[in-house]
Amino acid sequence: MINPSSGLSHQTSVTSPPPEAFPKATHEEAAKIIGDVTQGKHVIVLSGYSELEYENPEAVKKIISECLDKLISEHGQDNLVVVAGATKVGIGMVYEIAAQKNLATLGIVSENGRAYGGIAPDCKNIAWVPAVDKNNWEVLTPQGTSYMVDVAKSNGTFCALGGGALPYQR
Repeated sequence: MINPSSGLSHQTSVTSPPPEAFPKATHEEAAKIIGDVTQGKHVIVLSGYSELEYENPEAVKKIISECLDKLISEHGQDNLVVVAGATKVGIGMVYEIAAQKNLATLGIVSENGRAYGGIAPDCKNIAWVPAVDKNNWEVLTPQGTSYMVDVAKSNGTFCALGGGALPYQR
């Protein structure tokens, strides 16, 4: 589907076609989508638990909502993009909260996620990143840096809310 406001491909269903139905992810396409969605905007990258979920999701939702409200007051609703890993569980709750606040959203996710089928329906733009290997969901640039960290460094904030080792490696 095409997002009329950005012209970018995005997925709005909660199930995915089989991975072979998608073209191979490329770094060029991922970088283009990330650049198009975040250009001139303040980016908030949220990283945290996914499949493990949170012990107290309501408390986490409150923290995320308050953080987004603060950033909206600082940067304006139209100047903010919420970025996470595109999945609907765990930290993926951020997409529903962002949608309630009418914020732009972007998921940066390994192409391994295509087989998962748990893409957040409120994640309106997705940058599929080539997989490091079939068991690895890291989203690394060709230079070995994290797309998540890089997008936050360029004009934004990185917020890790739990999630084990991966968010802290970023």
